[in-house]
Amino acid sequence: YYGDDSGGDFSSYPHIRRCGVGLAHIDSQGQLQFGISYPLPNLQAVPKGELSALVSLAQWLQYGANVTFYTDSMHVFLMSQKSQQERLQSSNHDLFELCFNYINVGNLSIQILWIPSHTDDQPEKHKPDWLTPIHVAGNNQADTLAGDAAKTAQLDLNITTKHKNNVHLVMR
Repeated sequence: YYGDDSGGDFSSYPHIRRCGVGLAHIDSQGQLQFGISYPLPNLQAVPKGELSALVSLAQWLQYGANVTFYTDSMHVFLMSQKSQQERLQSSNHDLFELCFNYINVGNLSIQILWIPSHTDDQPEKHKPDWLTPIHVAGNNQADTLAGDAAKTAQLDLNITTKHKNNVHLVMR
């Protein structure tokens, strides 16, 4: 399974950012077998969206499932390796608590691995030895789903244009 978040067209503007989340499952040829995408509710922050994909996976897996989850979020990967106490002190403690509750109650085994993003169009990026074109395809599928979800949540162009103009005026 591959998870991703997109901050949408206005990712660099926190007040008008609208995130989308994507979760993809692919076959051995890199073709999408299953995918979900949804706008991120509440706080619009990309790390929260990246973690939301993992929560969604844990929520919907069958009891006792044993899967691998690939994320291009180093934050999610590193936080998943920390102790429960450390996760519960993080800014996304609510989602970590929910996620690991699903894992415990569902008797799930989820191996979480970090995958670099956009390695197909940025070949100079450092890649883990185990990375294959199939992994890149899975990450791209999740990225596409997240981008589609972010587009559905975007604010009206009249609002975003005014906000961007005001930000540029203040920054002068």
